[in-house]
Amino acid sequence: MRESIFKISSTLVKVIKYISFMGAFLISLGTILTFFYKNTIIEMIQSGDIVPIGTYNITFSIILYACVIGLLISLTFGVSLNNFEKILKNFEDREYFKEENSRYTRNILISIAVLTLVEMVSALVFHSINTDNVSLVFDLSIKDYFVNGILMLIAFGAMILFHKGKELKDDSESIV
Repeated sequence: MRESIFKISSTLVKVIKYISFMGAFLISLGTILTFFYKNTIIEMIQSGDIVPIGTYNITFSIILYACVIGLLISLTFGVSLNNFEKILKNFEDREYFKEENSRYTRNILISIAVLTLVEMVSALVFHSINTDNVSLVFDLSIKDYFVNGILMLIAFGAMILFHKGKELKDDSESIV
């Protein structure tokens, strides 16, 4: 029963990971197309065809910045899910206290920290240029940072737990 729960969870995480990487691919494709059709896109934004409110003074650098930040957010999310999938795979194999699990949680912690930093910088940049309604990707509020902080604490606690568990496991095996 326990293995099937880990297998189902691992499959679900894998699907979400592939969706995230597909989103990163589509954002990359959109960035490339934006680069080639920059004049048309800027005209459509300023006329109000793409954005309902055409009052923003949109420059090409803002559009590219939004695309790159969206790509970073999608990639860091995918990297976190990739490491979480590996942890679930180890749990499925009943290998709870492995050094790899500690390393995977460290990678998750770093990914969430990078994600939070990217979100903060992008929120500051978009707020400073009075472009608050960029996309749903950039709909950042204090609750997003609070959730990221809680996820970082969980990842940090899990990293310590896996590391100490591995030490205790090695110690108990050396005594026998």
